[in-house]
Amino acid sequence: MEIDESGIPQEKEPQLPQVEEPARQVSFFRKIFGFLLGAGDPEQEKKHLLHEIAKLLRKQRFKFYKTRSETVEPALAKYFYEFYRIMGPAQALVKYADYSGVLKQIIIENTLPKETLNARERLTEEAIRTRAEKMPLKELATQLKDELVGFMSCFDIDRVRQINHTYGLLTALVDLIHFDYYFMLKKFDSSLPEGNFYYTPKFEAINSEYVSEDLKEFVDIISSIEESEEWTKVLDILKEYRNVDIIPLPSWKKILVRIRELKRSRVLLYMVQYIEKDPYHKVTPHDKSEKIVESYLSKLKTQTELSIQKISKEKHTSKVDELTQLIFGTASVSRLKNYTEKANVPFAKKMLGGFIFVQPLNYLKAFLLDYLKKDIRQIIDLFLIKGKWSS
Repeated sequence: MEIDESGIPQEKEPQLPQVEEPARQVSFFRKIFGFLLGAGDPEQEKKHLLHEIAKLLRKQRFKFYKTRSETVEPALAKYFYEFYRIMGPAQALVKYADYSGVLKQIIIENTLPKETLNARERLTEEAIRTRAEKMPLKELATQLKDELVGFMSCFDIDRVRQINHTYGLLTALVDLIHFDYYFMLKKFDSSLPEGNFYYTPKFEAINSEYVSEDLKEFVDIISSIEESEEWTKVLDILKEYRNVDIIPLPSWKKILVRIRELKRSRVLLYMVQYIEKDPYHKVTPHDKSEKIVESYLSKLKTQTELSIQKISKEKHTSKVDELTQLIFGTASVSRLKNYTEKANVPFAKKMLGGFIFVQPLNYLKAFLLDYLKKDIRQIIDLFLIKGKWSS
């Protein structure tokens, strides 16, 4: 009997042979007898390995599977029901967590010191607009460029590694939450209501083929759940993301104990190998290699540049409107009948450029009509010496 770090007694599981590399487990004498008896046949080796797996499954303290009848027992459903009872209520809360830019931002900014976070606040659009009211835009653009470089320099190798590791843990947890426990458990009890944890399940033994794919997926998922001191931090990040305790820490510790038991015993992997009649089946962990810092910084740089461009454009438009109001008495000048923005609609539908000088030509036409034809014409008439053609 062993005592793990959580204080929970753990029975020693029988040491299972490395089925993934069966050749290393074959004894010297077995090789000799195999050679004399004409062994080396892949099918014979496969049958032998499956036979060994069956013996190991029968020795397991987890009575999940009967090799003779090839049925999965209610004990497995009861074990998974504890996962469902804790993870089920969280599924709706993290439904879109895989694609959430907000969640990635929370993970990154949770690693930053206060002064760095203050520097980050100065790069928001709201802060940039406030600063743009107090200084020339060109000077502000230079300041923002320097501040952006300074902010990016805070992300050294150690910080980036820490962020990526935390994100890997979080995505592994989200994968575990997203596993379809209900779909699997309903195969053991067809009357099981979804989301009703007051119902007492009546699980029955079923054909193992019905849950083979479910078990394969689950084994792959838990392979990415590691022992880490950061789980409390990960749960806090999820709480900040949804403003609610998605999984209480005591409940998560119970889940970790169960995962540790399953991984140590490898019982689910052996069940998959035996059900699939594939003793060489290996765990395929989900890819957790996404690097979120680079995309975060790239997005921040783009947003900062766009904010400056947006403010510059707004100031330009405001100045034009002010001058237009002063010259023509209105900010909306429309003198052309056909060369208009409305006429651009058919071009836009066909992905064509259309009329690109609508506003300047409207100003020109307005000037010709309102000034050249009236005031300037009168001045010309005043100073121009008119002549007559003599016959």
